[in-house]
Amino acid sequence: MINSKLFKRFIAIALSCVTLLSLTACAGSDPYADYSDKTVLEIGNVDAGLGDEWLIAVKTEFEKAYADYEGKDGKKGVYVGIDNKSTEFATPQLVVNMPSNSHDVYILANASYQTLCNAGILADLTDVMTAKNYDKDGNLTDVSALPDNEKTSIASRMVDFYEDYYNNGTETNPSYFGIPYFSTPGGIIYDADFFNDSKLYLNKNG
Repeated sequence: MINSKLFKRFIAIALSCVTLLSLTACAGSDPYADYSDKTVLEIGNVDAGLGDEWLIAVKTEFEKAYADYEGKDGKKGVYVGIDNKSTEFATPQLVVNMPSNSHDVYILANASYQTLCNAGILADLTDVMTAKNYDKDGNLTDVSALPDNEKTSIASRMVDFYEDYYNNGTETNPSYFGIPYFSTPGGIIYDADFFNDSKLYLNKNG
């Protein structure tokens, strides 16, 4: 986890954690006071069409996996907090506010990745992306006993489109500041019955 004092923040686009907590506390209060005995990982999440049920499931698994994590000042375990917002996490607002925000990870939608990279406010994730910590099926595991051709990384498992988009360096000297976490097909959705009933055909012969 990146030290917040460095003013560097993950743009996660997926790898970690979440919660169902929406921060609405009054200014000056600590929304995580009840979890002062744990290391808090704060997520800025765009509250968009995907919902947060999947994030809640990941949060639960993440906190379980790190239940014995020993943090600073004798803290044990991790609590994942999430701040659900929409327009506040748009790219122009993040360029200005991210350096002073308290979030450690951002899960974004429709963000301008290149703009945020150029602003110099993102943490370098190259070591995370290129570390061969996964088996050939993409499972995070102890790979020490595996032959090298069966070890994979996040970067090596990405399709070419994502590799080209997220690699802010070169093929021989890659540089990553974000991780993809979902994809959606583009297209047009329409009410076929309405078009048929109203005879709204694009072809004049129907």
